[in-house]
Amino acid sequence: MSDGMKFKDMVKQIDNILQKLQSCEDVDDALELFEKGSMLIQTCEKRVESAKGKFEEILNSCNTNNAISK
Repeated sequence: MSDGMKFKDMVKQIDNILQKLQSCEDVDDALELFEKGSMLIQTCEKRVESAKGKFEEILNSCNTNNAISK
């Protein structure tokens, strides 16, 4: 569902879900919205962790290259 979506689009969708939840009066609808939101949040968290790992790799590579050139 959300694997092909851009991160910013997922954040927008989460925001929309939160707005709908605030005015939702039907328990079944609220549960469905909550499940969708939870899945989107999990996907976002995974992407953030992945990006964090990539940044750390790049920084470590730069640090290694700087140490070798000195």
